[in-house]
Amino acid sequence: NWRFLTLILRGYSPLGPTSLRYGVRGSCRRRKKQQMGKSSIHIMPVKSGSESHNQRLQNLNYVRDDLSHLNSSFVLASIAETRSQIETRYQKYTGQKMQAKQTPIREGVLLIDEKHGADDLKRVARQLEERFGIRTIQAYAHKDEGHRDKETGVWKPNYHAHMVFDWTDKDTGKSLNLKRQDLAEVQTV
Repeated sequence: NWRFLTLILRGYSPLGPTSLRYGVRGSCRRRKKQQMGKSSIHIMPVKSGSESHNQRLQNLNYVRDDLSHLNSSFVLASIAETRSQIETRYQKYTGQKMQAKQTPIREGVLLIDEKHGADDLKRVARQLEERFGIRTIQAYAHKDEGHRDKETGVWKPNYHAHMVFDWTDKDTGKSLNLKRQDLAEVQTV
């Protein structure tokens, strides 16, 4: 299920050409994938080291400290605090504890340009909440990551942003259940 969701959110069309699909008869040929644009977003369950990476609390060999001042962010709540609130809300509405395997907090990685920053991420966050009910609790625009070209030694930046989401319905406490068309539309926000 997550594998297919990842394919959709990486910019593949849910109705058109995609990578391998389950349950298809015949050979396992790869279908042609569509070109990904600058607005693509890859969403997956949040990882345990997400906050420390996003807030630059760990040293990474692909981060240039001299460019870190170009990063921008906004944080509305910590992941731990949000998880606790989600579990409380879930238990209140369902009468049972949330299962350990549930992933109510998810993180999206977006490709951005050097001109994008926290204000642009706030705009995207507003649109995601208005349209799909996806609440953004943290967002970080990273402009200090990249690598040096092996031949020329020239710095090649990897401009991107991380957005951390509360992926639950605020009324029921259950995980949001987006349709394929919704997931494709997330790409265009």
